[in-house]
Amino acid sequence: MVAIPEVASNAPDTAYNVANFKYDKVNDTYTFAQAQVLTTNGSWYKKNRGKSFTFSE
Repeated sequence: MVAIPEVASNAPDTAYNVANFKYDKVNDTYTFAQAQVLTTNGSWYKKNRGKSFTFSE
């Protein structure tokens, strides 16, 4: 018998899983746990082999 691991994409606190974030199109924000609001800084980030690259709009 082999144990099947849980899904690895869960956050350490499941309240912060992607499924719990609500997107607001009008304000371009996400709301999550305890009604905290996330806004964008306008930059996109891509991680490649431990190095981060910034792409600004």
